[in-house]
Parts: sequence; C-alpha cells; structure tokens
Amino acid sequence: MRIKLILLIPKVLFTVFFIALFMVLTKVKFWPIFGTESSFSFGAIFGPVIPRFLNVYWGASAIMLARVLGFAIGYYKMGDIGNLAKFLMSWLTFVPIIAAGTFFAKMFKGDRKLTIIPALSILMFLIHPVGREVWYYSLFWTIPLLIAFLKPRIDSILKNHVAQVYVYSLGSSFTDHAIGAILYLYLANIPAEAWIKAIPFTPIERAVFAVGITFFYFAIKISLMIMERVSALTISTEVSKEKEKVEEKAKVKKESRKD
Repeated sequence: MRIKLILLIPKVLFTVFFIALFMVLTKVKFWPIFGTESSFSFGAIFGPVIPRFLNVYWGASAIMLARVLGFAIGYYKMGDIGNLAKFLMSWLTFVPIIAAGTFFAKMFKGDRKLTIIPALSILMFLIHPVGREVWYYSLFWTIPLLIAFLKPRIDSILKNHVAQVYVYSLGSSFTDHAIGAILYLYLANIPAEAWIKAIPFTPIERAVFAVGITFFYFAIKISLMIMERVSALTISTEVSKEKEKVEEKAKVKKESRKD
C-alpha cells in the first residue's frame, strides 16, 4: 500500500501541473474557427499529449477536471442555460481535445479501434442536412481513419521516430477537427458556405496543429528524461555519501580496536 502511494504521488503532481498549464494555454488564442466568432487556443495542441503521459482515462479526466475547475473559479464562462446550444457547447468544448488525446495515446500501441472515431464522425456529418450538402468535407476525416488502420505500414516506411510521431499527431489533429466539426454542425448550425470556404485552409490548419502536438510531446518527454537523470544522479550521490559515511565509521571502529 505504501509503495502504491509513493508511486501515485508523482502522477498526481504531474496531473496538477498538466491541468494548470493546460488551463493557461486555453486562454492563448492563435487560430480562428471558420464560420464562428471563436478561435482555437494553444490548449488544443497541448491537450492531446496529456493522455499519452498520464494514460487515456486519467488524462481525459484531467482535461474534464480542468473544465469543471475553470467554471468553479470563474476562469471559464458557462453558457446561458436559456440557450441550450451554447450551454452544451460550453461543457463539450474540450471533448474534441479528449478524442484527439485518446487517438494520439493509443496510436503508439497501434489500436485499430481508433478508426471508429473518424468513421462515426463521417456518418454523423452525412446524416445532417447541411452536412449532406457538403458531404465531400467529411473526406478530411478519412485521414485519421487511414492513419489508424495503416499504422504498422507507416512505422515500417517512416523509420525516424519524429516523423512517426508527426503522423500520429496529424491523425490526432484531424480527430480533434472531426469531433469539433460535428459539435459545431449540430449546435452552432454553421451553413454550407462556411464549410466550403474552410476547405482550402483546413489542411494547413491541421498540419500546423500536428506540428504543435509533436513539439509538446517531445518537449515533455525530454523534460521528463532530464528530470529522471537528475533524480537518479541525486539518489546515486546520496547513496555514495551514505556509503562513505558507513565506511568511515567502520574504519574508525577498526582503528579504535587496534589501539
């Protein structure tokens, strides 16, 4: 029980750190959402890496906890209950990030069940009246579907780990896009014209997001590696000091016996 508690402490501390950083980054806007007055934040490209380091369920819970905590302290504004669509959107706005994080984390394990997410998104888009008008827009979500399905092939072609992670990030980015698009389609009633205008910009937007996800992944991974080495060095130094003390005491006792 004590060992489990000791192992849990670092995870809790990292969870707190990830939540705090995520909440800060959600306030830093950098890319407009076409057809709306909203903008994407850096939280959208940092959030997907959280489940990779905390595991899917813990990471998803951390992201939702950030939303709940944000509402509780007034950091985020909750939608007016009188406007059901905006109220739901205020609560569901982090769902695309959770979906993207799930995709990103499970891609490392080659879980082909991930194809369900983009497949359902395409179906949901096509059964909506506006979605049927611009059905070809949903073809973007065949990208994460193919990435998840062809993961072994992709890894065999791309030997460079950075390139592999970028492809995983691209799939994650389009997964975020798919779930976000469904939410805005059903809750914000974005017209067909807006979807058509967004087509030339979507590939660029998703490629940029994938770069951001890749950057955050390696930044955290390298930081953790440095921390582990520093911790190992500290422990090793302390052990050496303790060993020297024991040897010194043994030497003193030995000399005192000779006297």
